[in-house]
Amino acid sequence: MNAAKKVKCVHAGANQAEAVIDVTKFGGESGLADVILVVEDVRIPVIKIVLSLVSPVFRAMFESEFKEKNLKEISLPGKKLGPFLHFLNWIYPDIRATVTAQNAFPNARLASEYQVKQLTEECDECLWRYANACIFSETKQPDRRGLYSETKSFDALHYLHLAEQFGLKKLANICVQLASERNLQKRKDGFQSWKISLESQRKITNLAVERLDQFESDTRSLIDVLDQEEIRDRITDEFNTCLTPSAQLRALRLAYVYCGHSSDVYERSFMEIQKELKEKKMYLSDKSFLLLPELVKADINRMFSLNNDFF
Repeated sequence: MNAAKKVKCVHAGANQAEAVIDVTKFGGESGLADVILVVEDVRIPVIKIVLSLVSPVFRAMFESEFKEKNLKEISLPGKKLGPFLHFLNWIYPDIRATVTAQNAFPNARLASEYQVKQLTEECDECLWRYANACIFSETKQPDRRGLYSETKSFDALHYLHLAEQFGLKKLANICVQLASERNLQKRKDGFQSWKISLESQRKITNLAVERLDQFESDTRSLIDVLDQEEIRDRITDEFNTCLTPSAQLRALRLAYVYCGHSSDVYERSFMEIQKELKEKKMYLSDKSFLLLPELVKADINRMFSLNNDFF
């Protein structure tokens, strides 16, 4: 079979290096090739049985009643030459190219399309290791809760989107865990930007709520051993410096959470709001009002009602 022996190919990577690749190594040089695959106008002689052994899609193409069965040349439109050659390099047992974080997604895309299960698993493992390496990278510092913020090198929701597309289960699992550490707005933005599945959204949201519950439990345990007088003074100072309804509602929430509903700190904070009845609409329309504990909201609504200023 006549085919170009060597072609120039640009490999995806930091330097986008151009390399000359021998396309006869997939069966043309040995004379065992029995079909030619055409990718970006490059003719690549290959051995049907080698491709059929790892891919049920290739097997069906070569053996079932598809139009490609008896063709000597098969065009593969939409494929990029570089990723496809690496895909072939992995398939051939005498070559078996290595999957890296740089080529894992292009390989995973082709592995998914051609149903090469072992390559999918290898890409999944490689990207899972890469995600873990990003978590523990020296460039990432944990916040006060011990949680790691994401760097530009690893966007959990972007990677989750790709993991869902290509069936990368281990990668998807760690991306769900990392995404659950994002704040609500970032999760919403990511869900919309990357079209995350409803099932993954549910998992992320549930895990985020569980983390929040745990954080609240840990915080309450810590409060029990802290200097209560210092906490009371800090919240009182917080309220005395409040200049807006939103800031006052925050101080009232802190008094409720850290000192209790029956505490004098909560009562004093509440009385300060009571002095500002003229600001009723500002308090009740403030977004932070909707997030207050229900008992605190009931107190505020009752206060306005008792003063003939109905909600």
